[in-house]
Amino acid sequence: TDRDTTIPITGVSPHIFLCLLRYAYGDNIPEELWTMNSSRTSVGGVSCTSSAMELLDAANRFGVVGVKLLAESKVVQSDIAVDTASDLLLYADSNDCALLKEKVVDFFLLHAEQIRKTPEFQKVKESNTILDELMEALLSKRVYRMFSLGENDV
Repeated sequence: TDRDTTIPITGVSPHIFLCLLRYAYGDNIPEELWTMNSSRTSVGGVSCTSSAMELLDAANRFGVVGVKLLAESKVVQSDIAVDTASDLLLYADSNDCALLKEKVVDFFLLHAEQIRKTPEFQKVKESNTILDELMEALLSKRVYRMFSLGENDV
């Protein structure tokens, strides 16, 4: 019978998929998910221990926009670091995560020297578009700083 048919869903852990279902049917995500860390895993090419990153990837994959935006805001709060910045930037760019991309670019501007030394940065260097966006952000930051100097800053 149809009720006995199992449909395999690969590429997403059961607890993350259940969260997507809970959101779809009740519009909420259990609060403990945001504080729960998983074992180190690769999610969309990003090495992380965050359930928020797993949920972002699943929400993006299954087109659950509300969860995607919520998870993206949680990833921004906790997952950006020198060793994840390059992969997060590439992920955000390829998955239309505007908030995540903006925050990772801001993080790049503050930690560019350290990030450039990571092996993951080699993948960023392969994208002329992303390098151009980083350069543009760097230049606009310098212009902003030039015009925002006060009389005591000189």
